[in-house]
Amino acid sequence: EASSVLGGEESAYLRPLMEAFWQARTTTDRAALDRAAGRLRAAFSVMRETPERLAGRPIATEVRPWTEQLARYGEAGETAVALLEAQSKGDATAAWTAYRALDRLRAGLAASEVKVGTGVLDPFLTRARTAYEKWAGLGNESSTGDEAPKDPGTAEDGGTGPGDGPTAGTGGGTGGADGGTAQDGPAPGDGTWQDGRLVLLPRPRVLTDVSVLTDPGTTGYVEAYLPGGGWRYLGALDTGGATELGPAEIGTAGVRVSALRVVGPERSQVRHLVPWFADTPAVALELGRSTADVEIGGTERITARLTSQRPTGVSGELTARAPKDIRVKVSQPSPTLSRGAVVDSTVEVTVPPGTPSGTYEVTVAFGSQTRTLTVRAFPRTAGPDLARTGTASSSADETPDFPAAAANDGDPATRWSSPVDDGAWWQVQLAEPVRLGRLVLTWQDAHPSAYRVQVSADGRVWRTATTVDDSRGGQESLRFDERDVRYVRVQGMRRATAYGYSLWSVEAYAVAEAADGQESAAP
Repeated sequence: EASSVLGGEESAYLRPLMEAFWQARTTTDRAALDRAAGRLRAAFSVMRETPERLAGRPIATEVRPWTEQLARYGEAGETAVALLEAQSKGDATAAWTAYRALDRLRAGLAASEVKVGTGVLDPFLTRARTAYEKWAGLGNESSTGDEAPKDPGTAEDGGTGPGDGPTAGTGGGTGGADGGTAQDGPAPGDGTWQDGRLVLLPRPRVLTDVSVLTDPGTTGYVEAYLPGGGWRYLGALDTGGATELGPAEIGTAGVRVSALRVVGPERSQVRHLVPWFADTPAVALELGRSTADVEIGGTERITARLTSQRPTGVSGELTARAPKDIRVKVSQPSPTLSRGAVVDSTVEVTVPPGTPSGTYEVTVAFGSQTRTLTVRAFPRTAGPDLARTGTASSSADETPDFPAAAANDGDPATRWSSPVDDGAWWQVQLAEPVRLGRLVLTWQDAHPSAYRVQVSADGRVWRTATTVDDSRGGQESLRFDERDVRYVRVQGMRRATAYGYSLWSVEAYAVAEAADGQESAAP
């Protein structure tokens, strides 16, 4: 992962700094973010200064192509950090300036055939660029349409078309409720659809804010089309290139519009026209996972990620509601999110001792956004690996070198492998019937993408203990609570590779006895 031929480990050094920086951006601790940004920026500065530091040394000429590319990455990294810092500070002009500079620098990097920091530096720059695009709301453009459509002010709504007369209302109005007339605003340019940029909405929506990104020095103004009211002036473009029009220009209640346009500049000077709507959820809510397996008497923690989707700050309550048998706690119940912010909060789920095994639903909510966390409560397991003393068999073995017995022989270097068959299976007959609570599977690269764990008392009548629909291989610990189990089968459903299935090991553990000598509660 070295990002130069100098023997240094710049990329390996940068990786933890990058991770710390991204992690700091998911908190509300501004001081921690500033520290993380400062350390990362300093590392990029060292990269940028590398050619200068080596100047005059014999090695400088030999490694110049790599040091020059390293310096370009250093400058791009500094710019990316500046871009993200400008976002955090809400400085739209500085952020837009840095975004444009970063694109130019990335083009220069791509033009060079020299590769440094592969897999580390480019992904960071891409992630920074993507973060800005979300912050700027550029994804909002794709849902509006951007074309030269029919006149929105036709007989359908009784309004006036573009160029049919001056606009209604002036900047600072309240969405048509201020009694503005057609004579109150400036004329809409030369009245053609080619003025600047036009967005026609599929349906009228309540507009709360508008962002316009233009070439620096561009002049002009923004108008919105009100169904039945004609074009309305919203505000002038900021010559710095980043125009933000909000409640002061549009009105605190927003305004119902069917089209937007920028009047004055050439179309090529207007890079993005971004509407923000009242009906868009203020925050996107995501859970790190939709299910959580929790031992009875234990606790699990799940990340709830909040992403601001408004151009202004958002505050609210993050709540988690659970059935009476389950306890939940949220680490940041009242977060405040700045524009584009991503904040992670921890949802702590506790299953008290004595809770029956089973499935419980926890509802996590922020504003109108709700997500369901499925909590699967299982009894604690303990004792020896029961599979070690069992007798293994399979639907078929790929070759005699990969027998079924290799998956429970305790040797991590041996494995079972099946022929190419989605329906292949491996099973073990335990030494005696048990109440089974956990199965640990360690897959070789040839693993299923979907499979079932089945159990049986007699090896003839089977029932499903659990189903895995999205296996990624590796080691998987599966929880359940099954009584009178003598046989355990791993039944393949769908292969993840072109090969069969291959298991390094299978471990099976029984439900632990409670302190009073009785088994844990179960339904």
